[in-house]
Amino acid sequence: MAGKYGNFLPEASHVALDEAGRIVAAVLVVERALGNDTPDAPFIIELITDREHRRRGLAEDLVLATLDTLFNEGQKDVALRVESTNSAALALYLSLDFHRWSPENSED
Repeated sequence: MAGKYGNFLPEASHVALDEAGRIVAAVLVVERALGNDTPDAPFIIELITDREHRRRGLAEDLVLATLDTLFNEGQKDVALRVESTNSAALALYLSLDFHRWSPENSED
């Protein structure tokens, strides 16, 4: 997290713990993604859930916590990338009202 993906936002990054206090899911967020082909918004660089803990709503809870944190800090947008073959992630983000973005349609 030494800036390889952008400036890490620990306050907007969250984890879910199991009964033993072990991390079983996490969302990691940076201020802005590096590169010119991303929106000017906080960026979710990773959302992961341990295989044994999937299908329990942890990923949704973590994304909602991130959105809440960012909203309370005055941010109205958040961005991320999803592989077109990752149907579970696409379904999650569409259910949370995320929209597709393209540089051609953005306003500077």
